[in-house]
Amino acid sequence: MEQPWGHTRGEVPILGPISGLIEGNLKGSADLAFGYDTVGLKQWKNDKFAADSAYKVLNGFYVSDRANPDGTGEDVDELKLSANLAAGLGVNAVVASGYVKGGIAGVIGIDLVDIGQNNGTSDGKIRGSEIASRISKPWELFDVSGQINAYLGAEVNTVVPWEFWKGVQKVYDKRFATFQLASFGVGESSGRNGRAANSYLIGAKVFFDANFNGIQDDKEPSTITNADGSFNLDVSLPDFDKNNSGELDPDEGRIVIAEGINTATYLPQQTPLTATPDATVVTPLTTLMAELVEQGFDADRAEFLVKSSLGLPPTIDLTGYDPLQAITQNDRNGLAVYAAHIQVQNAVVQTASLIGGIAANSNIDIADRIISTLANQIQSGSVDLTNPAQLQIIIQSAANQLQAQKAANIAPEVAQIIAEENQQVGAIASSNIPLSDAATQIAKIQQVAQGEVARDLLLVAAGIKGIKEAIAENTGTSLDAQNSIGNRQ
Repeated sequence: MEQPWGHTRGEVPILGPISGLIEGNLKGSADLAFGYDTVGLKQWKNDKFAADSAYKVLNGFYVSDRANPDGTGEDVDELKLSANLAAGLGVNAVVASGYVKGGIAGVIGIDLVDIGQNNGTSDGKIRGSEIASRISKPWELFDVSGQINAYLGAEVNTVVPWEFWKGVQKVYDKRFATFQLASFGVGESSGRNGRAANSYLIGAKVFFDANFNGIQDDKEPSTITNADGSFNLDVSLPDFDKNNSGELDPDEGRIVIAEGINTATYLPQQTPLTATPDATVVTPLTTLMAELVEQGFDADRAEFLVKSSLGLPPTIDLTGYDPLQAITQNDRNGLAVYAAHIQVQNAVVQTASLIGGIAANSNIDIADRIISTLANQIQSGSVDLTNPAQLQIIIQSAANQLQAQKAANIAPEVAQIIAEENQQVGAIASSNIPLSDAATQIAKIQQVAQGEVARDLLLVAAGIKGIKEAIAENTGTSLDAQNSIGNRQ
């Protein structure tokens, strides 16, 4: 049942038939179904119909938590609230009007949580005893989720001059572009809406890593990313919210993204990405932040260190900022953040390929050591991943920790290769070419750096290719030629 609570619309003449439009509305809907079954009677029977247990018959009354009154079907929100505010410009003639408009729309859903809902043992019916036992902890009884979107749309109206009534009929009303501004979820089943962005990753595994081992263990929830890198990860608060705060804290686990395909380069994701539980994007930069948090920094300080060391704008929220979306909105900060993503990941992937050809450690362990080394450098101040000397320190430190002496020995030469690629990324990011073209060019460098060049470093580590040959093929004019076509054949 949907109930409109208010609707306001005003058309303001500007010049001749040109008019402005302002409108807003607020709606609420309820999807509540009640029933009675024999559960309460059976409970009373089990107590041998004792007088002091007679109240249990009331447990037969229930609220359905599903689409159907008998507790079957899909889980649905019992209450929904929606609001919309829009403004537009168009033409208002005598017999018709049309407007192009933009606005902000928000929706909030409230879902009653059936006991057992998050582990698949619920019966789809919420009884009085379930409500009474959890009413003092509302986050266990309700899931509240919401989303705020910005949109662009258009409408066309005609005047209907009927003999007994004259009114306006809407003949076209469509939103042709919608952009998510924010989303949230609070409750027992904490849904994590997010996006994997090292360019967007499709088909990547997303899981909540409660024990920080980088591996999806039993009972750790998981999901898969969509074509645009988006995902929704349901994490049960009763299972993972150790301090019963109603939300997941950084010391209670982290979001991990592994594998998948990069939609800009068509390369597999070679090293995991991580983020603290509150993040809505998971990127190379949130990976550094999560590592700093694990080392003992609070989340705000970790974010400050990453942004200041890499020279990024201090006002950007790295846990929720999607640089690719920002680039489509002509936000130059988006290109700066995207370039930082690629520079960090270039260094991580190529160093991991080099060490992986020598050390016996797992890929996860190697990547963790490199990220840890980068985080240590961030603590000491500015980090320049276009500087061969700084890259050499990072490579040698990680290689020594992993007992990969050969990698440490050739670190100066490898640092030269990584630095030159990252210098090209930086040059594009600081140029005046259109943002979308710049992002495309950076993605080509990413494809080469994390594809063919990373494979060359693996061959160097294995002794199949010499380091001088790798330098000749992956620096100077040879690198320029590769980047111009996106990859070497």
